[in-house]
Amino acid sequence: MSSGRSGEDRLVEYIRNSSVFQRFIEEGGNIRVTEAEIRNFLRCTLESPERVIRQNLEYFRKVGEAYGEAQIVQFIDLCSKRLFGGGETDGEASTD
Repeated sequence: MSSGRSGEDRLVEYIRNSSVFQRFIEEGGNIRVTEAEIRNFLRCTLESPERVIRQNLEYFRKVGEAYGEAQIVQFIDLCSKRLFGGGETDGEASTD
């Protein structure tokens, strides 16, 4: 059944179904999300180096762009801003 699906297909499904992304859909840029929640969403631990987190953010964002998933791109940008300040902007989210 899923043999024809690529890793990117599965990643988009993972993002869409994640609880933190669902909250973003409901709450938008005003979502309250912790660093631990973002790291977990990115499949990282609190011990993961910043380089790995940035790589995962970039990969998730590229997949979102490739699939035309504007909400995924906006959410990844928000996560980047929450973790690192700055980064890509979505124009709506407040910074810490």
